[in-house]
Amino acid sequence: MTCNGLDAATLDLFEHLVTHPEVRHLLLVGAYRDNEISPSHPLLRTLEAIRAVDVRVHEIVLAPLELDDVGRLIADAMHCEPERVRPLAQLVQEKTGGNPFFAIQFSPCSPKRGCSRSTRSRGLGNGISIASAQELHR
Repeated sequence: MTCNGLDAATLDLFEHLVTHPEVRHLLLVGAYRDNEISPSHPLLRTLEAIRAVDVRVHEIVLAPLELDDVGRLIADAMHCEPERVRPLAQLVQEKTGGNPFFAIQFSPCSPKRGCSRSTRSRGLGNGISIASAQELHR
């Protein structure tokens, strides 16, 4: 579940399923960006109601990626050593603040850009690093 598209009926259904005694062995997995919802958001009220009936709710808070993490992500995509992509990783880290979604989107081999097999086999070529750096500086 994401907060995008969550309506009151869906939240009511989730609450009913999780708190109803006849419903057993149910796992709901959801994701939301806590910086995009207010304390009065219906999702938070639903979670509070679920916790009030002693249902276990586990929250995992994800921190931004560190520079080394971004470097390994890009190096893995480029099939090269992290040291070779360090300048690009620094730029991606600066532009994305370590947000994993945005870091992947900025990666030279992101799903939206595609990456040819020959580019990956050569490692980080100058053409990719220059193009990526120019795009990131926009």
